[in-house]
Amino acid sequence: MFKNACSILINKKMLHPEDIHLVVIFAQEYWTYLQAVKNLQKPDDHINTTASGYLQPSPWVNIRNTAQKSVREVGSLIGLDPFSRGRMGVKDTEEEGDLLEQLMEGSKKVHQVEPEEDFLERRRKREEDLNKWMDKTSKEYEERKKNGEYNNR
Repeated sequence: MFKNACSILINKKMLHPEDIHLVVIFAQEYWTYLQAVKNLQKPDDHINTTASGYLQPSPWVNIRNTAQKSVREVGSLIGLDPFSRGRMGVKDTEEEGDLLEQLMEGSKKVHQVEPEEDFLERRRKREEDLNKWMDKTSKEYEERKKNGEYNNR
């Protein structure tokens, strides 16, 4: 998802080095959304029964809703919906179609379902890896900026 989003935004000339963290957040939240949807395939998946016999919503419902909201909000910040692209002065051509649709099609091809018990560990590891990558990228960007490789917006 991350590479696909970057590719689309670069082709549209809408991705700047200062905004890469938003694409990282978008990709991570979209991945979380897909995991939640996979864990809510059947109607029974939406309700859990507590040890005392009470019914309560599955935690996956809240995870899905939160990730969905984050995908919409961050996607609009980086121009992945028609309204924000219009605000940014970017026009879609008929051949390109909807950017979000392109992203989703690309992610369907590579997405694999993980067992529920691995979800939190993989997410923690991804966050750790992304933080390391963002620190490294930020340092490289600052060094290049000092050397005059990037112009101010």
